[in-house]
Amino acid sequence: MQARGLGLTEDVAVETYRPTPKQQGFHADPAKIRLLLGAFGAGKTKAIIWETILLALEHKGMLACVFRKTAPALRDTTKADFLNEIPPELVVKEIKSESREALHLLGGSRVWFRPLDDWKKLGSTAFDLAVFDEAYEFDEADFLMVSGGRLRGKVGPRRMILATNPPDESHWLYKHFVQKPLPGYSVHHFSTYDNAENLPPEYIERLETMPAAWKRKYLYGQWGFLAEGEPVYQEYREELHRTTLRFAPNIVIRRGWDPGWQHAACCWVQIMPSGHINILHELLGTKEDFRTFARRAIMESAQRFPRAKFEDYIDIAGLQKHSINVTPIQILKHLGVHAAYKKLPLDRSVESIRYVIEKLHLGRPMLQVDRQCPITSDAFSGGYYMDEKTGQPCKDGKMYEHMMDAVRVAIAPVTMPLFAEAVALPPIRHQRYAC
Repeated sequence: MQARGLGLTEDVAVETYRPTPKQQGFHADPAKIRLLLGAFGAGKTKAIIWETILLALEHKGMLACVFRKTAPALRDTTKADFLNEIPPELVVKEIKSESREALHLLGGSRVWFRPLDDWKKLGSTAFDLAVFDEAYEFDEADFLMVSGGRLRGKVGPRRMILATNPPDESHWLYKHFVQKPLPGYSVHHFSTYDNAENLPPEYIERLETMPAAWKRKYLYGQWGFLAEGEPVYQEYREELHRTTLRFAPNIVIRRGWDPGWQHAACCWVQIMPSGHINILHELLGTKEDFRTFARRAIMESAQRFPRAKFEDYIDIAGLQKHSINVTPIQILKHLGVHAAYKKLPLDRSVESIRYVIEKLHLGRPMLQVDRQCPITSDAFSGGYYMDEKTGQPCKDGKMYEHMMDAVRVAIAPVTMPLFAEAVALPPIRHQRYAC
């Protein structure tokens, strides 16, 4: 790697770094704000440390600040990694004052290490470079405050780097870097394989034994979702249960609805004559009026499944009135959709779906999800999780539980009788549907 016009001592120190091709691509990216998503052992920490060093040596006299959300994490991991990596020839002085730690480098640049548990402690300081290590820990307000108001140093380069293990699609990072990125934003995905030459062989072999959802996040460095605890549907395997499905025009489509302001959800399901359950399509809203969301879902139904007949099922929450004093059930009825509803016991309905997921029939799983339904697939991996204290299923409190609720109200009326018959459960009283 070129030393960017540095002197002899600095050149020698910089040559101790041998970046991988993926790290070289990250260093060459001129984007103002870069997000580095790194799997386990992918080399993301080394990349952000050396990018800070290289920029500090190139822009002599600049001020860089490396942030972690809390002081213990900053001291025990981030700063420790930085000190282990930086060549001692480059360090002129180290300052160890509590919460005011810094390195002074050759050429006059400074690297601060600060917790961001209270950004008011920064005063009005302006930075030439800001680094968020483990960026998933930070709040969106932290990011907006630093990226929008603090990258105004007088030396340059006035950039920001964020490094993290990949969070899920509900995280604010996904919104800013994938859904609504501004000009000058870029994303780099580092997989464990990208750094394989620097890892022991058994390290990658262990990661390759993880479930698909875990591998996507911790091996491939892609956006991913994992439950807070043990997933309820541990039998679900993306490589087995997610495939390409076809719409059967002569079979009724069951639409499952979960109303709500934060994340309204709808799924489209067909129960095949063979008994197979095919989840064909998904739609998730974010802070969207339910009337608007329902109209979108109805329009998508007509476009994707022309001339199909629909049966509609809605979560019992559809009985709750909105601020305009109408219920989601009434909204659907006004739009020509008559959705059935009843209270479905969470534990028994979940057990019945688990029973179907683990079954094979005619050489294929009894339940499958179309490849174009990534949120639903992730919801099976963690929309619900098992509470360690009670041993009962709980909802994860994120967008995935809403998708899972929509799926559950659509298919549980079919799976619950099958499960009850298979294990000889007594029938549940008062299970009549209302519309």
